[in-house]
Amino acid sequence: MGPPHRKSSLPKHQEVKKRFLEICDTTLSEEVRNALRLPAFDSYEWSDADIIHLMQTMFTELGFIEKFNIPIDILREWLYEVYKHYNEVPFHNFRHSLSNLLPLKCVIIIYSRTHADTSGASDDNDDNHDHDDDDHNDDNGDDVNDDDGDDGYNDISPLENHHCSIAFRLLEHPDCNIFKNFNRETFK
Repeated sequence: MGPPHRKSSLPKHQEVKKRFLEICDTTLSEEVRNALRLPAFDSYEWSDADIIHLMQTMFTELGFIEKFNIPIDILREWLYEVYKHYNEVPFHNFRHSLSNLLPLKCVIIIYSRTHADTSGASDDNDDNHDHDDDDHNDDNGDDVNDDDGDDGYNDISPLENHHCSIAFRLLEHPDCNIFKNFNRETFK
């Protein structure tokens, strides 16, 4: 059995949310926005609230808010809830999710220069952002061999199925459903 899951405390979460809401309407400098276009962006100099703000900026700059009709308050709540669901573990933590978003953002920017339609890009962005939600820093082998860890998942990739399950549970909450304005067919 691996190390215990390390969740941040509720007071820490509340402080991060408070700080994020204080800064979420500010515009990042041109220098920071340009750095966010590079996959080598260093997230370790930023606070958790700042990282949520950086992610909000990425969604905004990619045009997802307008294209997918995402209310800004819903996006903010979703980003915060995603943050809250990450464990404080050495690697698969909230900063790691930013590390996954950055190269995807670069690919989307390159793709959008050659293609007008980015309708599938938000799905990929969401998947990469949520891909390690609630990660315990184990691997799939640990989950397959765990007596009760794979009860709700198949043995192919129970850890990834778990992350996907967490992501879908977040979307079940109306105040976190960034896809709430999709028609039923598009949502599927």
